[in-house]
Amino acid sequence: MMANCPKCNYHLKPWNIKAECPACGVNIPNYNWEERLEEDARRSEESFAKLRIHIANFKDTLIGNRLRIARLVFVFVPLVLIVLPYAWIDIQLPFVSGTNTVSLLTVVLMLIKNFDINAILAMATGSHIGSSVLPLVLSLVLMVLSIVAGVVNFLLTLIRAHRKGFIGNVVCCVLSTLFVAASGICWQVFVDRFATTDLAHILTSSAWGPCIFIGILLFGLNVGLNIAVGMQLQKEQRTNKTKQS
Repeated sequence: MMANCPKCNYHLKPWNIKAECPACGVNIPNYNWEERLEEDARRSEESFAKLRIHIANFKDTLIGNRLRIARLVFVFVPLVLIVLPYAWIDIQLPFVSGTNTVSLLTVVLMLIKNFDINAILAMATGSHIGSSVLPLVLSLVLMVLSIVAGVVNFLLTLIRAHRKGFIGNVVCCVLSTLFVAASGICWQVFVDRFATTDLAHILTSSAWGPCIFIGILLFGLNVGLNIAVGMQLQKEQRTNKTKQS
């Protein structure tokens, strides 16, 4: 579709390839260039002003004061749960015995190296330990979900910083806390059910590692920090609206 002349509104034809309008003779590319240049400059200034506001809000939300800096630091801290001991178990077998430390990292590496879905399904449907496999799997899945929710919390902290949002962060941290607590409960259910099986003599004892308790503490702390920062941000927004009005 061809354009019209900006001066006389003559509809340009496909064969009108010259810079001048065939009806009024005005140079179309240079017509009213000063006004258009001023308009472009005005739009550029507005865009840069909006960008400066976004950057200012981003910095203020993340590192505006000590409380917000503490929140940003504790967004990363729960990642240590990946390497912390999830549980300690005592195994007694003819050629393997002793206390073993189980962490999310060791479980993930073991699954990557020796993942066999058929073996897992066979254990889940087996008559010896079938009833205890499901809570064990749920325990590990819930712990992984808590880490995933923590990563989402970090992403929301960055993505929504310029908007001064915090509700999503609180929801993610609450979910992470509940996932860790539920993971610990499922692990205990696994231990109790395994103790009633024919192979109970293999797993002589088990104890929660610090991963469960530290996870609940860290994610719970993140909930408090996000609520505190959110209340600060809401108070600042109300104050700014009052000043503008």
